[in-house]
Amino acid sequence: MCKFIGVEILAANVLINLIESSNRRSVSLAELNKCGIEVVNILEKEFNETAVVLYDKNRIGSFVVDYSDFFEYENDTLYVKDSVEDTKQLRDWFRGTLSYEILSAIISSVKSILQN
Repeated sequence: MCKFIGVEILAANVLINLIESSNRRSVSLAELNKCGIEVVNILEKEFNETAVVLYDKNRIGSFVVDYSDFFEYENDTLYVKDSVEDTKQLRDWFRGTLSYEILSAIISSVKSILQN
């Protein structure tokens, strides 16, 4: 069965990991795209799962509007607002329903961003 990963889940969880591992509060769309590709590859290779990330600029815009308490978007970069002091709020909203496989793949994909 194919798993569908919304860009909002990918973006929020990438940002959670960036904040927790490096205090970085932003991700470019290019980096997010790379993470999405890597997540799909990891799920396929390590967990024998087929996945698709639902990613396009229109979904990013909707994501920012829908979750404007947490995020802002400027110059092809997604930011966590300064009013979000820690990742607890983000974890409560965006991690509750994630499978172990998807979360593991997202965490691994962020490690590659931090190494570059």
